[in-house]
Amino acid sequence: MSDSKDFLVELGTEELPPKALRDLSNAFKVSIQAGLAVQRLQHGEVEVFATPRRLAVLVHDLVTQQEDKAIERKGPPLDRAFDENKLPTKAANAFAQSNGVDVYDLHHVKMGKGTYLVFRGFESGKASKEILPGIVKEALDQLPIPKRMRWGNRSESFVRPVHWLLMLLGNEIVECEILGLSADRLTYGHRFMAPQEISIEQPSAYKNLLSHVGQIVPVFSERTKFIEDQVNAAAESVSGQAVVDNDLLNEVTALVEKPYAVLGSFDQRYLELPEEVLIETLQQHQKYFPLRSADGDILNNFITISNIDSKEPEQVRLGNERVIHPRLADAEFFYKKDLERSLESRIVDLDKVVFQRDLGSLGEKVKRIESLSLHMLQNLEKSPKISEDQVRRAASLCKCDLLSDMVGEFPELQGVMGRYYAIHQKENVDVALALDEHYLPRFSGDELPGHILGQVISIADKLDTIVGIFAIGKKPTGTRDPFGLRRQSIGVLRIIIEKELDFDLRNLVTASLRYMPEALRKPEVIDEVFVYLQERARGYFQDHNSTSDQIASVFATKTGSPLDMQKRLQALQKFVQMPAAPNLAAANKRVANILKKNSDAIKDLSKVDINVMTEKSEYVLYQALQTVHGDVDSLMQAQRYTDVLLRLARLKDPIDNFFNDVMVMSDDPAERNNRLSLLLDFHTISTNVADLSLLDLSPSEDQ
Repeated sequence: MSDSKDFLVELGTEELPPKALRDLSNAFKVSIQAGLAVQRLQHGEVEVFATPRRLAVLVHDLVTQQEDKAIERKGPPLDRAFDENKLPTKAANAFAQSNGVDVYDLHHVKMGKGTYLVFRGFESGKASKEILPGIVKEALDQLPIPKRMRWGNRSESFVRPVHWLLMLLGNEIVECEILGLSADRLTYGHRFMAPQEISIEQPSAYKNLLSHVGQIVPVFSERTKFIEDQVNAAAESVSGQAVVDNDLLNEVTALVEKPYAVLGSFDQRYLELPEEVLIETLQQHQKYFPLRSADGDILNNFITISNIDSKEPEQVRLGNERVIHPRLADAEFFYKKDLERSLESRIVDLDKVVFQRDLGSLGEKVKRIESLSLHMLQNLEKSPKISEDQVRRAASLCKCDLLSDMVGEFPELQGVMGRYYAIHQKENVDVALALDEHYLPRFSGDELPGHILGQVISIADKLDTIVGIFAIGKKPTGTRDPFGLRRQSIGVLRIIIEKELDFDLRNLVTASLRYMPEALRKPEVIDEVFVYLQERARGYFQDHNSTSDQIASVFATKTGSPLDMQKRLQALQKFVQMPAAPNLAAANKRVANILKKNSDAIKDLSKVDINVMTEKSEYVLYQALQTVHGDVDSLMQAQRYTDVLLRLARLKDPIDNFFNDVMVMSDDPAERNNRLSLLLDFHTISTNVADLSLLDLSPSEDQ
């Protein structure tokens, strides 16, 4: 067994992109682990360290030598390896020589239909220190960096300029050059509080030396915990509760090497601004943590995280307060200015803003949203508590806040500001809410519109974009989706399914295309968009525990309603647990194959005639089908799909007995056609909820 030592690699850089730091560090760790596995280098625990100025990995108990590898090389077949005098041929000698052995030391091994010369031996393992530079270089090359940069007159490229490279195996430097840097044992502490060189004699000492001598917290998760604890403590000091957004927490963690919380405040008059404006300003623009009172109201305090333990913390606080004041003053100015003009007065200006060159202005888009929303309202089975006037009003105003100064400064507040302005102008509460909700869901896992008006406008807005982009020939590709159609498609599906709106997708797509500019109303767009939405639906249902065969069996029914698909899949998931399910699925496969082979004959089939029947099993199946038919039509109308499948389960024994007792393809044409008609009837009723022949089920052994 080879000896083992700890291995440490650290790359020192200029400040790394904060939103990418955690992903970069995790990828570095994973790539190094993968490289060690490929090179047969066993090891113990692997630790990862990440600060704004460094990426580091510590591998415990790494073997100092590769394992020897058993090798087997195949040579020429025996009939070409030896001549008629049983002397080695040129091919055999060359093969032996390439492996450093005598021909007679090679093995004769039977492989397939022939016997071959085979060399068997061992490849001695290399020293780990010879292999590690290549592993590290490849790991750095594979980091998820969208765009690399060069600096100075260097030819090397990385996400940021690099300054030092530390690589140790035990107490020895791993001699190499990577990214133009020669490996050493030196690292550096905090840029301001401990900028001096720190010599690492053993990898195991790395963390403690950086923490105590270097004045940094090198572990990302530990730094995050320190920040959370300090933020919560600072909030409690003013009887508040910190608003801790996880994305912001991770970003701030990636901005500092040693965190120090600083509590600040701003003028109370800014509390008159919408709280979303305050939160957006504090979080996104300044990277501050807002505070709420016990009652949930925003306080005029904030917490910032400093990267230095200042000797004059009061100056740090005052500096941050000075920075936030003009930000909030600007927001206050924009808000008050926007309130001077009604949303309705901005409708005419929408015609001056291009939505997309081939799809016209925002004004034209809003008119299409209104038309499609009214179409949807007419197609809702249950009469919602909204009127056509509300739909028209919400649709016409839904994009007006995009022209406001506030949204121009804070694009993330689109919709939110529309709601505030509408409420201020005494618009209907549901209309005001829809101006905000129609943007939902904004991202994966986001909340959905809670009110029917917001749901309808949201679907219309998203579908208009999807259909429009397809109509102008700019549909998404495997790698590019510049208009976010995948996200918007999932949004449409989630609203329809999770808010239980029974809309037919093909109907909606057809209507949406009808409102497009005349030159874009190409019929083939309907199928393209419908298939695209169905593929997104397939992914949605798979994420919600439906199998691919179940989804295929439901899609085969040609239902266009995602809500209806969901109900069918839920019924199918219960059906496949029934004892009769495997046999019925197998019978449906058999029936589908018979009907397919006799597709020409089926076109001319007449109704089943009991007078032509000669076998009892034919009549029993016919009677069972008549009984089931009596129930299924009304159950299908009520979308009681589980009950339909329960009725179909009663056909298990009749169809099994039919196939056991009856020869379908009888020599008598009348008898054969009658039996095909009977199977066609069975197939038709069995595919009401889903095409059971597509289910991947095996009959149970006891049936």
